[in-house]
Amino acid sequence: MTIKLYYDTIDNKKVLGFNWNGYYITDPFTSSCTRFMVNPKIEYGLNDNQIKRLNDENNLNENINDYKNLDKLGE
Repeated sequence: MTIKLYYDTIDNKKVLGFNWNGYYITDPFTSSCTRFMVNPKIEYGLNDNQIKRLNDENNLNENINDYKNLDKLGE
């Protein structure tokens, strides 16, 4: 399954995200319930370019190498 990134406006701010089970996800490093850190490749099926783009364009300031140590359920 290919995840398509698209822009939306939240609180008058343009953000990049994707639809996941009815949720608009803008931070791929958190679960859809926002309680857990996740590996975006495993949890959402994102590729490295999508992860980097979401991190950069949404100013998440995450170390994109850290996600590789997270399992699907988070820690």
